[in-house]
Amino acid sequence: MRLRLQTRTGTITDPAALEGLRFSARMSGEGFQEVPVELGDTGEGADRGQGDGEYSGQIVIPATATGALSFVGRVTGPGVAGDERPYETRIAGPADRLRAQVELGSATVEPGGTLAGTVRVTNDAEPVQLGLRLVDVPGTVSLSAQQLQAPTGSSEQGFELRVGADAGEGTVSGVVQVLDLAGQVVAEEFVDVDVRPPTPLWQRALQALLILLVILAVALPFLLARRRARRRAADPSELTLHLFDRPGEPYISRLQAPLGEGPEFMFEVSDGRLVRTYGTGYAVRRGQGRTVLVRDPSGRELDPLIPGRPIALPNGMYLGVDDGRARGGGAEQPAYGSAEPYRSRTDRPMPGDDLL
Repeated sequence: MRLRLQTRTGTITDPAALEGLRFSARMSGEGFQEVPVELGDTGEGADRGQGDGEYSGQIVIPATATGALSFVGRVTGPGVAGDERPYETRIAGPADRLRAQVELGSATVEPGGTLAGTVRVTNDAEPVQLGLRLVDVPGTVSLSAQQLQAPTGSSEQGFELRVGADAGEGTVSGVVQVLDLAGQVVAEEFVDVDVRPPTPLWQRALQALLILLVILAVALPFLLARRRARRRAADPSELTLHLFDRPGEPYISRLQAPLGEGPEFMFEVSDGRLVRTYGTGYAVRRGQGRTVLVRDPSGRELDPLIPGRPIALPNGMYLGVDDGRARGGGAEQPAYGSAEPYRSRTDRPMPGDDLL
């Protein structure tokens, strides 16, 4: 048995509002004395949820019961006019071969919306037509069908609870019942619908904007860090090129990559010297790992350049590279030139660094 308090404004579920009220039930019928039914809202046993305002209990039909059964629920307490709600049924006999169960969950529905429900039927006799009705439900709510067909065997019949477009905001309560041909209640379930108007367009747009701002606030630092890492990885400013007549001899010219001018820089060999150019000549950029990629003036890629391993240029001279980044703080000796302490050109002090 399940019992809850329903007023003109809907079902009362607030534990504070229900404090001091007493929910009770009893069962009576042919062949046995009246039996009280213990009800509770503890979430244990037959109760579906603690503190949800629905008081539930379980009772065993006495073996001596022979016919009609009556269940009565009652709510009493200060400020509440005592009200009794009966549920009449009977002991199933050889001719009673119909069983049903209603499934209708709680939901929030906009005016003009619907809530889907299901009637599960087990029919051990010939196909039969069942009735469907609402009890204690306001007129703004209706059923999609008043009748259901129950074929022989087990079946599921769907229906919809329709909320009118003129329904007011608030909770809709009541009961949906399944009836047999004689008008006897075969199954029933509580109606619990929260009617809420649709969210205004401006509010949905504001919510979407707030979500977007949160995503940007989370993702932007990550994206900036990735961009900075990519730029740092491609920055050639730690490279120093050396020009040789032949490998193993002292270099005759050197050129340090420019600072902060992009991932690629260009140079020419003029009169035995490396000369910085813009838009013409050899192009230099970083490759994977410690490799440096060089493209000659015709656009052909030369062999990868690695510190300590000069490559031949088309003019017969040789080009080497020293990578200050690979040397880090100077623990590794430069491939060419002097071994003076190394100082990075890209990780320069910034204003406020002395405060960190």
